[in-house]
Amino acid sequence: MSQSDRTLNGAPSTTRFFTTLLASGWGFAAAYALFHALLISHDLRLFTASLVPLMAVWATLERKRWGRLALLGMSATALGLFVALLGSVAQVFTRLKPEEQTAERFSVLVLAYFDQRAEIALTLLALALMTGFWMRRPTVVAEFERGKKATLAAGQRAIALCLVAFWGVSLLLAPASRPVEKPKTPRRITTPSRPKPAQPRRPAPTKLAPRS
Repeated sequence: MSQSDRTLNGAPSTTRFFTTLLASGWGFAAAYALFHALLISHDLRLFTASLVPLMAVWATLERKRWGRLALLGMSATALGLFVALLGSVAQVFTRLKPEEQTAERFSVLVLAYFDQRAEIALTLLALALMTGFWMRRPTVVAEFERGKKATLAAGQRAIALCLVAFWGVSLLLAPASRPVEKPKTPRRITTPSRPKPAQPRRPAPTKLAPRS
C-alpha cells in the first residue's frame, strides 16, 4: 500500500472512511430520535437516551477508545433488545385467535415499538449488525489503540460501560407506541322509559234494581 493510501496515524484511508461513515449513521439516527422527542413526542426519556449515541459518535470521530467500545456496547444492546422484543411479541401472538395469527399481524405487533415504521427498525438493525462486525476488525482496533496509554484502558472501558448501561435503561423506560386497533362501535345506551303514572279507575256505574 502506497503512502497516499494511508492517513497520518498509519491507518488505511478506506478503514477511516468506513469507520467515519458508520459513526455518522449512528449520529443521524440519534439526531432523528432527539428532534422527534423534542418536537413531536415531547418525551424526556427518549430525548435523554438519544444523547448517549451522540456522545459515542463524537468520541468515535475523535478516535477515542471509549467511543469505539460504546458503539460496540450499543450495538450488542440493540441486538439483545430486539431479540427480547421478538420473544415478547411471540408470546402475545400465540394468545391471538387462529384466524388472527398472520405474518401481517406479527409485523404490526413488532413495528408498534418503532412507531409503525419499518425503515426505522431496519436501519437500527443494520447499524447494530455492521457495527458489531466492523468495529472488531484488527485494523480498526489498531487505529483506536495507536498512541494510547495502556494504563488508561480500564478507565476507557468503565466510561463505555456506564454510557451503554444508561442507554439501555433509557430505552427500556421509553414508552412505545401501540398498534392501531380497529375502532369499536360504541354501544347505544338506552335509558329506561319512565312508566306512565297509573290513572285512577273510574267506578263502574251501579245499576239500580227496578222497584217492585
